[in-house]
Amino acid sequence: MIGHKDVYQQFETLRQKEALHHAYCIVGAPHVGKKTLAKTIAATLLDTTKDALSVHPDFYILSQEKNLKTGKTKKNIDVTQIREMRQVIGQYASMKGYKIVIIDGAEKMNIHASNALLKTIEEPTQKTIFFLLTYDDTQLLATIRSRCHTVYLHEVATKEIEDALKKEGYDGLVEEMARFARGCPGQAMRWAKDPDSFDEYKQEVRRFLSLIHAPLYKKIAATDELFGDKSDHILTRESLIRVLDIWLLIIRDMSLIATNNDLEYNIHQFPKSVVLPKKAIIDIAEHIFTTKTLLRQNIHPRLSVEQILLAIP
Repeated sequence: MIGHKDVYQQFETLRQKEALHHAYCIVGAPHVGKKTLAKTIAATLLDTTKDALSVHPDFYILSQEKNLKTGKTKKNIDVTQIREMRQVIGQYASMKGYKIVIIDGAEKMNIHASNALLKTIEEPTQKTIFFLLTYDDTQLLATIRSRCHTVYLHEVATKEIEDALKKEGYDGLVEEMARFARGCPGQAMRWAKDPDSFDEYKQEVRRFLSLIHAPLYKKIAATDELFGDKSDHILTRESLIRVLDIWLLIIRDMSLIATNNDLEYNIHQFPKSVVLPKKAIIDIAEHIFTTKTLLRQNIHPRLSVEQILLAIP
């Protein structure tokens, strides 16, 4: 586990005092380490290893799935998944100890799944602990949040991520990977394991920069492949949101340069020659935030992105 040692130690102290709560909401940016932390805690509670959790009878993890008939990504975590989980954890613990449930991407639960989960955590079985992982706890039902202890994970220091990658035997671009990961060790580790994915990230940065001062028809042509997988609209939307998050990081860096902030926090270290005027930066950021919201509401993605393209001078 890279980072979050203090949070883990807090759980360990509660475990030793037998004072663990029955439900925790772990909140943090994508790839910051939410699932790794939850699995590390689960492995400790179940007296096993993280690698062995997948076959442990008292461990259950669920997340957004694919439809078995169509092969397409489901829009939500649905009530059937929660009911299946309830059936499993309703049994006695095989090892007569804890039962651990992790819901990865808890914000993806639809209202029926949320209500079913609420009933479960309102009357938990003995020594059952839930970990709800999310990047945005405000998307969970208020009644669910009120029954959870919330733990916020902050970004991990760049040097700590870099050192961890080197300790794992990775070399090459680890310093750059650690910096671009913006405090999210899971992202840096993914890039280290799959350097092609790091190249794809940098290609996305280059794509955005190519949009600046380009005519609209060239902007549309440059972004056309973002709408590629027409067979799985949910996956396409989620992929597009990840691209928009990269664009937001670029805009953030441009804002830092435009306001003469310390370059230590300028992830991409752009030269001033590519920096946009402050008003354009604000307009683009607002359009990106709006588009991300609309994408989650099933608004046509191409039309939404074109509004961003129009905002880029």
